[in-house]
Amino acid sequence: MKTKQLKAHHLITPLIALIGMAVAAEPGTPESTDSSRGFAIAPKDSLMIERAPAPLYRDPILDGVADPSVVYHEPDGSWLIYYTQRRANIPTPGVAWAFGCKIGIARSTNKGRSWLYAGTAKGIACGSELDTFWAPHVFKDGELFHMFVTYIETIPDRFGGGNPTIRHYTSDDGLNWKFSDVVDTGSDDIIDAAVVKLPDQRWLLVFRDCNAGSRTAMCVSKDLKTWERLPQAVGEHRHEAPVIFSWKERYWMLIDEWEGLGAYVSEDGLSYERNGRILKEPGRRPDDGVRASHPGVAVVGDRAFVFYHTHPDQRPGVEEWETTNTHTYQYKRSSLQIAELKISDGKLVCDRDQYAK
Repeated sequence: MKTKQLKAHHLITPLIALIGMAVAAEPGTPESTDSSRGFAIAPKDSLMIERAPAPLYRDPILDGVADPSVVYHEPDGSWLIYYTQRRANIPTPGVAWAFGCKIGIARSTNKGRSWLYAGTAKGIACGSELDTFWAPHVFKDGELFHMFVTYIETIPDRFGGGNPTIRHYTSDDGLNWKFSDVVDTGSDDIIDAAVVKLPDQRWLLVFRDCNAGSRTAMCVSKDLKTWERLPQAVGEHRHEAPVIFSWKERYWMLIDEWEGLGAYVSEDGLSYERNGRILKEPGRRPDDGVRASHPGVAVVGDRAFVFYHTHPDQRPGVEEWETTNTHTYQYKRSSLQIAELKISDGKLVCDRDQYAK
């Protein structure tokens, strides 16, 4: 590892009773009386983006952090990021480095100014080291934690293989997980699930459905177990990684279009209209000079922040990356970043260089 941050923080701090999310709904958002919304909500000034490092975090074990899901723990003010732990520094055939992943955890106890590795989620493995877990979506409902995560049996050497499904786990402490069910959405080729609560108290599940043109499909549920498929799909073309949050009296959806993040807006959480695109153009911060990928979101007071990963060296014109897609460590490593979301003339915007030093 070439940076001080990558010196292994083997401080796998016990997280029992240290993981959670804020229970106070912020004014000005389409909240219900239920404290759980399916995304991180935190009090004003509990996350100091002005002092956040760039990159925000790199995985000190495999250097392949991706697909962040953010959780706020109200009692002690700490933050947790669950993420796909890609095997960036492991030589593999093809793109097998992006498979065989566990779910990593990073933790901050100082309002996001520094982050330490806190191990991996326990109890989700299906009995084989060849399991692949992608794109965790973690939130708390009452006293119970939920994780919706993509599962692929074995380690394919190409994207598009492995028959992915969405598995649902629960936890009392956010660290040790128990299998609940395989999510039945009516499709057998889905990835990247996320959940949000609607104003009528139903849960909305969004995910990329390869059987629906690799666009965002939707299901609703009253109990997080039995899902009803909705007919609509979001997006004009292929994409992945939908995430929804409520903020400023609207519901917002971000998707990864592989050319930045597409933005959509909704009044009711179900019917979405295109709102624009953010984080396509390179930024000036370290490891932020490429498009953003696979977001997670936190609403902090009346502000909203987007977390995303980058592949800092996967730039246009790099022959090894563009022609072979097998590449060496330099092109596989990834970093997390954070930026603030704002609304200008009704459009979601994001200046990733706003706090560049």
